[in-house]
Amino acid sequence: MYRKFKVTVKSGLSIPTALTMYVGTTHTLSTNGTVVQWKTSNALVAPISSELGKSTVITARDPGVSVITASVISTDVTETYTCTVTVKKLTLSAPSIELWLN
Repeated sequence: MYRKFKVTVKSGLSIPTALTMYVGTTHTLSTNGTVVQWKTSNALVAPISSELGKSTVITARDPGVSVITASVISTDVTETYTCTVTVKKLTLSAPSIELWLN
């Protein structure tokens, strides 16, 4: 007697689950060579450079939150990975200076 088993092979894709970025910066998300479909939940906050490929560049455009999704779609594997990107405005503070005029 033979039994059939369905074996699902995981893609092994690994991207960070969360990122904190500052307005004006970029970050590249890349896979282990697997072509994936990339999506952003909020292109006003964090647009992506590519919707299909082995990598994409996230640009921190405005403060807020966006979820970047990488979907592996093939005949053997269907997996979705997400990375929550929090974009913050960089605030620089300078020490106070007092000027005395005589």
